[in-house]
Amino acid sequence: MLKRRRFHGFLALLALVEPLGCDVELADGESAELDDSDEVDPVLEIIENLRAAGYPEAEIQVREDGVVFVGGDAEVSLEASREMVGFTASGEGGHDDDIEFRQYHSTNLVSTIHDTICVNGSAFTGSLSTALDNAIANYTNLDLSFNLVRTSGATAGCDATITAVLMNGTGGSAGFPSGGLPYGTITIGDDIVSNYGLSVATHVITHEIGHCFGFRHSDYYDRSISCGGGVYDEGGAGVGAARVPGTPANAVNNGSVMNSCYNGGSTGQWTSTDLTALNALYSPRVTSRIDKNGSIVPGQGNWGTWHPTVYCKPGTYAVGYRMRVESYQGGGLWFGNDDTALNSVQLLCKDPATGKTSLISSHDGLWGSWYATSSCPGSNNYLKSARMRIESSQGGGNEDDTAANDVQFGCSQGETIHAPGGQGWGSWNSWKQCPSGTAVCGLRSRVESYQGDGDDTAMNGLDLKCCNLDGSPPPPPPPPPPPGGGGCLIEPCGGGCLIEPCPAEP
Repeated sequence: MLKRRRFHGFLALLALVEPLGCDVELADGESAELDDSDEVDPVLEIIENLRAAGYPEAEIQVREDGVVFVGGDAEVSLEASREMVGFTASGEGGHDDDIEFRQYHSTNLVSTIHDTICVNGSAFTGSLSTALDNAIANYTNLDLSFNLVRTSGATAGCDATITAVLMNGTGGSAGFPSGGLPYGTITIGDDIVSNYGLSVATHVITHEIGHCFGFRHSDYYDRSISCGGGVYDEGGAGVGAARVPGTPANAVNNGSVMNSCYNGGSTGQWTSTDLTALNALYSPRVTSRIDKNGSIVPGQGNWGTWHPTVYCKPGTYAVGYRMRVESYQGGGLWFGNDDTALNSVQLLCKDPATGKTSLISSHDGLWGSWYATSSCPGSNNYLKSARMRIESSQGGGNEDDTAANDVQFGCSQGETIHAPGGQGWGSWNSWKQCPSGTAVCGLRSRVESYQGDGDDTAMNGLDLKCCNLDGSPPPPPPPPPPPGGGGCLIEPCGGGCLIEPCPAEP
């Protein structure tokens, strides 16, 4: 059975360069040109795709080993360049002619469903190995949603692995997350310690790991802040630049580990603004709440497994949502195009006291794009009810199942909101509503994993958790009925309830 190939390359994020210059330059000072031959060299294809994605010539560079960079030292793989221009494949041998530009944003972060991220540091020895340990400790010493663990080679129990690689020089490079996973490689210069010392090496490695988790340069708009004169600015750089709430709008020299360039006085330690950003984007997942009071399942399909529940932080409630949806693929399985429709739902949580918001999900899906967020209007207006559009089983064989297609929510003040992006297969289920005095505060998702050559359906169901708006715990359940033979329970009913004859009615 024909199956379209899914390209999930990593879009490289602009990485650290030293002020003395960049190791990434055009070979022999010449620009790379494309020709019209039938067999395009991978390097030339990457360059062609970058041009199609809107990168200016000045930002595209090729190293002597054939690695293509943008923005100075941001590696771009062949798969990433194809994904940037919407390349899809219709089988093992060909690709579709339709090209759709896709914008990548720095909001592509590592999903908080991943608890253990491993760093394969087997290539690092001596002082550089110590610097790697110090950089990892910069993350593990914080209470974040993930735990960074150093390994040597492939190790079981890792949700994802970042491999540390050596290169000649004193710089570094990394990439941007994709599909909810961190970029898989950091490349570090082997002469950093000998030229600048252990603290600077720790700084560089910490910086590159930061890119793997989605952090852009804090001075991307004016790289002279940390690099001095004679450098170009990054601008959007094809990945966007979303300011992290609570951090300064303007960068200063040595104000962040994530500045574009380091110097000999770099300490390798977080600044206060770095800590604000890390805690804003990767605060620990909330897996329980004492004020949970019921749940609703607005719909579920036939495939996949339920993933762990994730809650809004205590005292906060969901006010909106957004969806990750794969667009129509064209013709179904008979034509080698497998539709999955809805892939994930994220809830937008809001603190009624401070107004701060955050997004949560129990699984970020596999394919498609994130669409805009839709929120309940006004203040103290929370998600209260929901319904889901589910396509029933199409009968197997070469029929193309999609399962979940769309979600709508109702607000506590009576409005109905509908985020964009949903697909139209299947039927709407009936509305399900949280109990009185509660609002949506968490979710878990039913998702089918990648099926290889089989039919993919991705998201299949949604289970929404409800919490008391006053923060109180739910009332205790009623005591169990007395055993057969009559009698009354003596309260409190701890371990082993005593039974005695019921008092006479007055």
